[in-house]
Amino acid sequence: MVVLVRGLIIVLVLGLSSAACHQSPAPATTARTAKPLEAAPPPLSAKRKLRRLHLTLRGEEPTLAQYQAAKDAEAAGTLDAFLRAELERILASPEFYREMVRWGHEYLGVGDYKRGVFLGGFSNPWGGGQAIKLRRCPSGSLHQGVWGVFQTEAGGRPVLGSGDLAGVCDDSAAIVRDVEPWWAPGSTTPVIGTAGSGRRTHNGKDCGVGQPSGDDISFADGADLGCSCGPNLVYCYPTEQYRPPASTRGFDVDSNAFFEKSQRRLIFEEPARLFAHVVTTDAPFSDLVLGTYTVAPRLLQHAYVRWGRQNPANASLDESTWWRRATDDWSPVELPELNPNLLADRNYHFDPATDPGEPLGVPAAGVLSQLAPNGWFPRERVRAARYLEMFACKSFTAPDPSIVFTPDFVNDPQTQGPCQHCHATIEPAAIHFKRLEVEDDNPYLFHGRANLGGIGPWKWPEPYRNVASPPREPYRRWAAQFIPGTKLTPVSAEVLAANPNARFMDYLRPGETLLGISGDGTIGPLGFAKILVASGEFDRCAVRRIYERIMDRPLDVTAEADLERSLTADFTASGRKAKALIRALIGRDEFWRGL
Repeated sequence: MVVLVRGLIIVLVLGLSSAACHQSPAPATTARTAKPLEAAPPPLSAKRKLRRLHLTLRGEEPTLAQYQAAKDAEAAGTLDAFLRAELERILASPEFYREMVRWGHEYLGVGDYKRGVFLGGFSNPWGGGQAIKLRRCPSGSLHQGVWGVFQTEAGGRPVLGSGDLAGVCDDSAAIVRDVEPWWAPGSTTPVIGTAGSGRRTHNGKDCGVGQPSGDDISFADGADLGCSCGPNLVYCYPTEQYRPPASTRGFDVDSNAFFEKSQRRLIFEEPARLFAHVVTTDAPFSDLVLGTYTVAPRLLQHAYVRWGRQNPANASLDESTWWRRATDDWSPVELPELNPNLLADRNYHFDPATDPGEPLGVPAAGVLSQLAPNGWFPRERVRAARYLEMFACKSFTAPDPSIVFTPDFVNDPQTQGPCQHCHATIEPAAIHFKRLEVEDDNPYLFHGRANLGGIGPWKWPEPYRNVASPPREPYRRWAAQFIPGTKLTPVSAEVLAANPNARFMDYLRPGETLLGISGDGTIGPLGFAKILVASGEFDRCAVRRIYERIMDRPLDVTAEADLERSLTADFTASGRKAKALIRALIGRDEFWRGL
C-alpha cells in the first residue's frame, strides 16, 4: 500500500494525471483493522503481564530472574507495585531508547537514504556531506598514510587530475604539514601539499564552497598553491578514517548506509535518533516538527556545517569551534549553530514577491529540515503528502471514478480537474517545502547536494548554468513545476519575469488554509509545522499512533471517539510528553488482559 500510495503521488506530481484521490483520517497503520474487543478477555498471568511489558517497551523477553521476581511478587501480593516499578525502570533504560530508535524508523518512514546503485562493480559516489574527499597516500609510497586530496584512484595509487602534481605521494619535495583535524580535536595528522595549507581562496574563488568531486576548485600541490581543506581541514572529509577492515568493508563504505559509522549511515539514522531522544527525555513530542535542534555526533554535524558553508555568506563558519564542542554521541545540538541558514527565529516572514533582497534562510523545524527526510521524500508535493500521512494520519486514495470534477485541468492540481481531490490538501502543505531540495545530479550518481532555493548561491540566475545548455537540476524542475498564477506559486507571470526568485514563495497567503487553519506567515517547513500543531491534527494522530504501538490495535475513531478525545486532551495538557501517555495506556485495564 505504501508503494501504491507513493507511486500514485508521483504520478500526480510529475504527470499531473487525471486520477483522483480521496483523503480521510487514517489509523497509524493499515495492516490491522480490528475493532475493539466486544468482551474483555481475562487478566493475564503474572508471567505474561511481565512479558507483555518487556516486549512492548524493550522489544525483548524478560530474563529468568525477572520472571522469578514477578512470581515472587505475585505470591507476596505486591505484583502491581512490582510492575509499576518495572515500568519506570524500563522507561529509564538503554533498552527502551534502542526500542524507540527502532520505532522511530517505522514512525517516520525515512528509508535507506540514497541507496547506492552498483555500476561495473563499483558503488556510486555519494556527496551528501558536501565535502572534498581526503584520501591517504597508498602503502609503499614515500608518504604512505599521509592525507591528501587526489581526484581519482586507480590500482590503489593516486591518479592526480588537472592542477595536481603527479606522483605527489612519492615526491620528496612535497610539503607535509601536521594539522589538528576537525574529526579528532587535540591530535594532529600529516597532510600533504596544498590540502593542509589552510588557504581559503584561490584565483578569486572561495575554497569553502567546494563540492565533493573537487571539480570546481584546484589543488595545485606542485607549487603549494590553490585551495586547501580549510582551517582544521573542515572543507574536507576523511573517507578512509571510519572504514571497517578491508575483508569486511566490501565497496566504498562512505556511500554505504549499512556501515554504522559512515556519514551516510548517520544521516539515515538522524530522524529516528531525534524521535528516540524526544520520547526518552520527555521533551515535547511536537519538537519533532517545531524544534530548532537535532541530535548528531561530530561526523553528522560536519554535514550540516558543509551544507551551510556552501553559501559564501556563511564564511564565518570557518572560525566556528563547533567541532571542539561536539562528541561522538547522539547529543542535542542547535541546527542554527551548524547551518546559519536554518534559522532560530520562530516567526520569520519573507515575501519574495515584495520584500527586497533574499531571506536569511528558513526556520529550523525538527525532522522537517533534516537532510535525510528531504532527500528520501523527493520534491515538495511528495514530501507534503508523506508528512500529512505521518503527522496528521491522513490518507490519499482514489474516489469513485464516476465523480465529475470541474473545471478541467489546465495547470493547477489544487483547483482543477480530478487531481484537486487530493491536492486541495497537498498543495497548501507543499508550498512550505519549495526551497529545500536535496537533489540528484544524475539518477545513478547520488551526489545529494542540498539547496535552499532563492538564497545565497541557489538564486536565479543559477551559477552552474552553461550558456549553451539548459539549466541543471533542480533549476530545470523548479522552472517547470512552479507555474505562476497557481496555488503552489501564487505570483503573477509579470512578477516572476521581474524577479525569478519570487517563485519560491513558501508560506500560505491570507485567505488560504490548511487543515482548516490559516498560516501566520512563517516561511518554510516551520510554517507547515505550526499549522499542523495548531489544527490539533498532530496531537490526535500522535495519540492514535502511540495507542496502537502500546495496545497492539488501532483506536476505533468512531466507536472510541470519546476515548480519543480524552487521551488527546491529557496528552496536550501534559506538554505532549510521550512517556506520560505511555504510562497512562499501560495503566489501563485493557493492557493487562489477553487470551
